Amino acid sequence: MPETRKYGSIIAEIQKEQEQPPAVVRTLLPPKPPAPPGKRRDPSYEQKGVYLKTESVAKANARLAARTDKTDFSDLIQALLDAWLFTPE
Repeated sequence: MPETRKYGSIIAEIQKEQEQPPAVVRTLLPPKPPAPPGKRRDPSYEQKGVYLKTESVAKANARLAARTDKTDFSDLIQALLDAWLFTPE
């Protein structure tokens, strides 16, 4: 059993190191704020499928990209739908 003695000391060292708590210096960083919830997880939003002309969507997306605010396509459609709903019949 020469192999047991040869590797026994190595195994004993590993076990000894595992028994001691690791000496890790933790840096105190502020906790990362949670990511703002997106529309996908917001229960007040619902995903719908609609048929729109490809050319119209491309032009709308180009106009939205040129804007400085963060309006996206769904915000545009929501604003248009709200405007239509709040007009008198």
